[in-house]
Amino acid sequence: MISPSTFAIVPLGILSKLMTLRYKFKIADQPEEFEQIFRLNYEIFAKEVGQHKTNEEGRLIDRFHKDNTYIVVKHRKKVVGMVCLTDPRDGQFSILDKMTHPEKIKPYLKNAVEVRLLSLQKEHRNLGISWKVGTMIGQLALDRGYDYAFLSGISHRRAMYEKFGFKVIDQAKKSGQAEFYPMVIHRSAFRKFLTSGKQ
Repeated sequence: MISPSTFAIVPLGILSKLMTLRYKFKIADQPEEFEQIFRLNYEIFAKEVGQHKTNEEGRLIDRFHKDNTYIVVKHRKKVVGMVCLTDPRDGQFSILDKMTHPEKIKPYLKNAVEVRLLSLQKEHRNLGISWKVGTMIGQLALDRGYDYAFLSGISHRRAMYEKFGFKVIDQAKKSGQAEFYPMVIHRSAFRKFLTSGKQ
């Protein structure tokens, strides 16, 4: 079980040059963490991915922010990565915007949540961090009793999402300059992943 006050300090010493680096993973609950989330969201989804327009402020507040629970990755007190669970109060999941055939979501709507905004600054990629936050957000969804989790998987990372157990439920669709696959996972598939040792 993950609580807002819990830090998991994970040494990533597999690669020799990174032996001394340490990352902290936690549920965001501090004002300065949310401010850094807004700036990371802008950096990744506006400037890098091109899903949203750029602005002079350099901040992007997610439209579902009030419905989000964020797990952040911190390095030297700075938020360098994140992922969130979104349980929209009105039931309008963001994945619907990225579906050509939105009726295909209907079999999975009961007791569902959405995994969103998986992002990591470039200098912290390819270290296994995405796997760590992916397993943590999945465990959080299991702890909260959800049966299904949706994901809008950016096209070039489709294989990674499928390793977690997500499956494509509709054709890819562009959003801004990026292309996304609508995907879903059942709790049994994620449990299988967690027990398979593929971390």
